[in-house]
Amino acid sequence: MFKHILVVSGDLELRDLLYNVLINLNYKVTTILAFDEIIEMLNKEKLDCIIIDIDTQDFKREPILKEIRKNDNRVKVIGLISGSIEETMGEEPLVDNRIHLLKKDADTTKLVQSILEILKEKQAEKELKREEVLQLQFTGNILIVDDEEEAICLVSGFLHRKGYVADIALSGEEALLKFKTNRPKVVILDILMPGMDGLLVLKQIKELDSSVLVIITSAIQDDKVIKETKELGAAAYLIKPFSLEKLEGLILSSASANRR
Repeated sequence: MFKHILVVSGDLELRDLLYNVLINLNYKVTTILAFDEIIEMLNKEKLDCIIIDIDTQDFKREPILKEIRKNDNRVKVIGLISGSIEETMGEEPLVDNRIHLLKKDADTTKLVQSILEILKEKQAEKELKREEVLQLQFTGNILIVDDEEEAICLVSGFLHRKGYVADIALSGEEALLKFKTNRPKVVILDILMPGMDGLLVLKQIKELDSSVLVIITSAIQDDKVIKETKELGAAAYLIKPFSLEKLEGLILSSASANRR
């Protein structure tokens, strides 16, 4: 299995997703923002794989692969591209079988699946189905707690399309009842709700099960509130409107804890 992976991307959300997924699969992961830092990293660290978020124009303008090969002839390279392989490579054939080009997809699970297939040990290679990838990354159900139906529909629809099992609660009181009955692995929790507020729900959920992953989603941008959620045991605080891909990355990051 690869040990040290370098992720190169100017996209904060993509770096965050890949870091969370790979680190929780027991890889050592380093993230950097720019192509010109790759060679410096190769000189300092022994890398097993480099995942590069490649903009088509940057790829054509800079001889990235040639520079990498000058410094390390054995490291595997995964290039993430927006366009087609033909558009990215032009007329240059891809002759180095240690280089894999993957098209970035709005479906982050599909992208993770493709990366994991490349990273797998040869003797364990097999075609993974989407459901198998989700089981590898996350097992269990998710509870979404929010009094705004639009927010509930947005998040639950996204998760259902990705293949997750998700339930909803429109109040803190309903959330606690469903938590006690179904014991979800992840709770996505709003703060401002009629009746029991999200902070109180968070406190009581953590008293019932300290291992559950709670992700706060709120429009409140108050450092004291954010600090209080962390002190109560929340794993993350996402300010509305937030990236659904980042939300999925946080869910996937709980995978290793679920498998242990």
